Amino acid sequence: MALEKQTEEYLEILPNGNIQIKTVTKILDDGVVIASNNHRSVCEPGDIVIDKSARVQDIAPVIWKPEVIAAHQAEKAAKEAANNPKPKGK
Repeated sequence: MALEKQTEEYLEILPNGNIQIKTVTKILDDGVVIASNNHRSVCEPGDIVIDKSARVQDIAPVIWKPEVIAAHQAEKAAKEAANNPKPKGK
């Protein structure tokens, strides 16, 4: 019985610049998967990705041009303003 751990990473780039990361960890016994686990995370334009994989670190600066980061920040600010309207004055 030889146990082995495999980790695979899948990346998806969304139109708004978000990078979706899916990490699949598998435990194999003599080549047969006996357990697996999925973990998902998202990196938004402008996020710090130093703690992410080398692939994410390589891809982020290529797709996150200044205009993509600015558009993302504007969209985020607009959503926050819509969800937190200012109280009307008396």
